Amino acid sequence: MDAHPITVSRLAIGWALALGVMLMAAWGDPQSRTQEARVLLGAREMLEGPAIRWLIPTANGQIRLNKPPLAYWLSAGSYAVFGKSVLAGRIPAVIASGLTIALTFLIGRRLFNERAGLYAAGTLLASWSFFRFGALAETDVIVMCLLAASVYAMLRARDSRKTATRWLYLIAVLIGLIVMTKGPSAGYVLLLMILIDAIDGAFNGQFLRESLTKRFITTGAIGLTLLVGLPWFIYIFVASDWRMLTHDLSNSARGGLGHSEPWWSYLPQVLLATVPWVFVWMIAGLASLKVILKKASDDADRVSLLIIYAWGIAIFLPLLLWGNKQPHYLMSLLPALMLTVGWGIDRAQKQTQQALRTPVFATLIGMMIAGLIGGISVVLLAWKIRPGVTTFDIAICAMLTAGILFAMAVVRWSKAVGLPIATIASMAAAFVLMKAIWAPTLEPPGSRQLAEQLHQRYPGATFVFRDEASLTLCVAMRQVIASMNDEQLEALAVQPRTGQQVICLDEVSGEPLPLHRYKRLARLESGEDDLVVFTPDLLPIATR
Repeated sequence: MDAHPITVSRLAIGWALALGVMLMAAWGDPQSRTQEARVLLGAREMLEGPAIRWLIPTANGQIRLNKPPLAYWLSAGSYAVFGKSVLAGRIPAVIASGLTIALTFLIGRRLFNERAGLYAAGTLLASWSFFRFGALAETDVIVMCLLAASVYAMLRARDSRKTATRWLYLIAVLIGLIVMTKGPSAGYVLLLMILIDAIDGAFNGQFLRESLTKRFITTGAIGLTLLVGLPWFIYIFVASDWRMLTHDLSNSARGGLGHSEPWWSYLPQVLLATVPWVFVWMIAGLASLKVILKKASDDADRVSLLIIYAWGIAIFLPLLLWGNKQPHYLMSLLPALMLTVGWGIDRAQKQTQQALRTPVFATLIGMMIAGLIGGISVVLLAWKIRPGVTTFDIAICAMLTAGILFAMAVVRWSKAVGLPIATIASMAAAFVLMKAIWAPTLEPPGSRQLAEQLHQRYPGATFVFRDEASLTLCVAMRQVIASMNDEQLEALAVQPRTGQQVICLDEVSGEPLPLHRYKRLARLESGEDDLVVFTPDLLPIATR
């Protein structure tokens, strides 16, 4: 491996390919999450509405102060450049994910070596949660990137006292930006800073004099955090209903909004997040614990691994204590998990690590074989989900199988590409083919297809929702759609109109309740919840 150094040009090509993979993820994933719909709607309404919307965002016309507005601003800026499409709204998330990959490499290189950083960055790209959520216009993707940048800045600040102040100022700005993205998540950075200080103090005995936390305060960097993070909150407290923000924070801390789970619910979610590297992560994790606990081990490796563990603790412990628990909250944890994987693969390649080499490389080979089986199972899965197998199913199966066989042949006959790189490339390609290209063809009609049907069937109509709006459908319809209760809908039905048809949309899982003064026009299938369409019954009362 050393005969083929990691040059800047090779890194640039690899990063460009990684951006391409994430762009495919953004393109192929149909917009179906309410969390993302809020950001996309808020961004669009910032551009289309009055300037005040940039400070007091709305989603489908309703003021939304549950989260700070940085993610909205980024998607709005992308809309202004690329147009108002879902893909354009996701461009900032794609860039943030690409930066996180680059930062993971830089952190791995600084803590261990270039190969460990490269493997960590590659396995991050080809991991399930990163590919699933990393291209969505949601706050957790931005927080993940800003947190990784904060970790890198901390490492630079602790390694060079001469340039430490500028890195501490950068950390301050990054913390402020996290506050402007997701408020309490900024606590991850402060907790990690304290833990790194404790690790350094345990190994060099200079905790108080060299403390990052102390210098963060004494250099005035903390004031920069307040300057970046507080003005918007002060404005909201003065100019708007700040209780909306505090109520959401309190509700989330208690586990409201239907996402309350026991603390241990995150344990299987962590395993799922690291798929397909879960077994490599377990092997590397056990090996890293052995290094940390063995006093005869190299202190540099022990300190680096402890920093990775501190990164994980600074995120995972608060998440366990926080009432609201959702899989995408683990996004900020992924770089730390994959750095452990990268370290394990790198150490397994060294001839002195035979105990680690055998299980790691056996697992990588098993992953390639599993990929072959997965490619063949595409046809069987398609046949089970829908009647018949299409030519497209067979093509996906053939491309996936051929790609993995080619990667295995390259490993066998070429010294330039090793098994780890071939496995990373195969897993990334499998995600693109299976998740971004093939999986959408198996799903029932989504919001985009429903919007097309509604526009075709009822051109120029006034649409309203019954009780609660579907924000994902609002994104697809590209308009603000009011929601009304039954009394308001009945009043709307008897209002005089000038030829514009009123269409009431009711999202239900079973049969909807009758709606007085309305007749049912259609039921449009859409996954779990169907869309029932009503319109006012204009027959005179005497003829009923």
